[in-house]
Order: sequence, then structure tokens, then C-alpha cells
Amino acid sequence: MILSELNLYFCILLTVEFVIFLEKARPDSGTDDLLMAEILNRPECLHMGLNTGIGGKYMIISAIMQRTIHFLSVMTRYNILTAFMKGRVWHDWYHRKKNMRKNDVSETVSSMNILSYNIHSCRNMDRKYNPERTAKTILRFKADIIALQEVDVGRRRSGYINQAAYIADYLGMSHNFFTLKETPGGQYGLAILSRFPAEDLNSGYLPAVPPAKKTENRGVMMAQMKTPLGHVRVLNTHLGLRSKDRKLQAAALVSSRWVCNEQYPKTPVILCGDFNAGPGSIVYKTITQCLDDIQKIYKGRLYPKATFASWLPVRRIDHMFISHHFSPVDVKVPMDYETRMVSDHLPLYARIVLSPA
Repeated sequence: MILSELNLYFCILLTVEFVIFLEKARPDSGTDDLLMAEILNRPECLHMGLNTGIGGKYMIISAIMQRTIHFLSVMTRYNILTAFMKGRVWHDWYHRKKNMRKNDVSETVSSMNILSYNIHSCRNMDRKYNPERTAKTILRFKADIIALQEVDVGRRRSGYINQAAYIADYLGMSHNFFTLKETPGGQYGLAILSRFPAEDLNSGYLPAVPPAKKTENRGVMMAQMKTPLGHVRVLNTHLGLRSKDRKLQAAALVSSRWVCNEQYPKTPVILCGDFNAGPGSIVYKTITQCLDDIQKIYKGRLYPKATFASWLPVRRIDHMFISHHFSPVDVKVPMDYETRMVSDHLPLYARIVLSPA
């Protein structure tokens, strides 16, 4: 590109000089040779190898044509090679501006930040239990409602800490915990943290095909709370590892007890969790019959994004589903050093507003 710009500079310079020469020169004035010598002795002409010999006038014309042809050929190749990249740059710029406009608009209306995160019992990828590091990672999202999976309470392996209470205190939020597995060494389950007190809390186990050996229970929490966007039902779940279990559990989730709750038929719904199932699964298809996948309806160019495993995300098994009452203005699956190290899952963050009527 630099060489092309230099060629253009020489072409313009020589063209201007030659026009001046034609205007000033007279056949009988004797200035012809003087102006010719003045032009050809300029450094740029010497650089191109021109001299003041016979036919110097035509050498200038030839040099201009050669440089122009060379410039156009270089620029043609440059445009062909860079057209695709320019298109991508324009596309990225357009979507950044579009999302910025959305965010600017959303600043003037009520919005809410939601986070879904499988915290892996606060066991970092260095195999150390560090609830403070987990809490610091969550803090940066400034979430109003947080759905946590794989939470330890009073377990020996994680230092007998009530992780739900610890993280909630660190963030200055209230919390509710539901036990999925209880052992002599403590409890393990789900937690919902919120800046808004839960007006109604309901929890329960999800069905599973009888296993060959005892495994942990799977369940769901549902909290009804009053938010800046009105009354909202927030559900947090963690489905099983076996596909036959997940099929039953997904069907139970969309039943009249949970997502399609008969007690709150018109209340907006947010369903978060680790579903252990991707977009092509029966679980996903069952849930998206009545709720929207927030990563799908968000118009960001790089979304949807995988959430597992954190060090090399290849599967999208952590989801956030919303009812038609909401619209996302921002969605993030941050993949930086901290989020890769804190858990084996990446967090899923969304900022939502009420959809236009």
C-alpha cells in the first residue's frame, strides 16, 4: 500500500509539472529546454531514471503512463485481496454500532442483568477450592439475579463453607438454596441469588429412569420475585447426564407445575441452568416450544457461543430461556483467563428489557 501511494504521488507530481510546462513553453521563446531541464532535474525524476536527453518530453509522458498503469494494477490486486476483509470490518462495525444504540436506548428504560453459572463447587482448574475467586468473577457482571449450579454447603472437600451464603454475602444479595444431594459430609445443590426478595419459592426433584447405581438427584428451583420489570418467575435447574433421564426431566420442566405454571399463567419466565444438552437435543427442542433461547434471539454476530468446557469450549449446554415478554440487549459468554480457571463451565450473562407491546 505504501508503494502504491508513492506511485500515485509521482504520477500526480509529474502530471502537474508537465501541465505547467505545456502552458509556459512557447516554440519561439526558448523556455522549452529550460523548463524541461528544470523538471527532469527534480529528485523524483532522477529517482525514476529520467534524463534530459532527446525526447525527454515524451519520456515524461511515458513515465506517467507506466506509473499510472502500475498503480492501477497494484490497487486492483489490493482491492481483490482485501475486499472480503473490508466487508468483515464493515459488518463488525455496523453490528457494534447497532448494539451500542440498543444499549443507549436501554439505559433510559428499566433493565435487568441475569447470570447463569455452574460454579463447579468453587473448585478452580488448579484443583483448589476458592469461593472468593468465584465470587470476584461473578461480581464483575453486576447481576441482579444469579442462578448457580453445583453449589456446596458444609462439605468437607470445600472447607465446610456454605458457598451460597458466602457468595451472596460477598455480592450483597439474598440467597435461597435447594439440596440435590445430602451426605454426612454436607450438601450439594442449586442456589438462586437475587437483589430482590423472593415472594414465593418452590423447589422439587425431577424424574429419572431408575439407575443401576445410586446417583445424585436432579431438580429445579422456582422463585417468584418483584423486579423493576414487574413480577418475574426465575427457574434454576441442573439436568442429568443420561439422555433418557434428560428427556423425562425436560418434559417435567415444561409442565403446569414449573414453566407453564397454572398459578402464575401470565407471569414472565426466565429459565436458567446446566442442561447437559445442546441445541440439537430433545431437551432443547422441548423447551424452545414455549420459551426462547436468549443466545439465539440475540443479534450479536458471534453468538451463540459454547459454554463447556471452559478451557476449550466446544459444547453449548448451559442455557438461558426467556418468555416472549423479554428482549435481550446484551448477551455475553466471557472467555478470559479468570473464567477459564474458575470453573469447568463458562458463565452465561444477559441483560434484558421488556419487549415492546
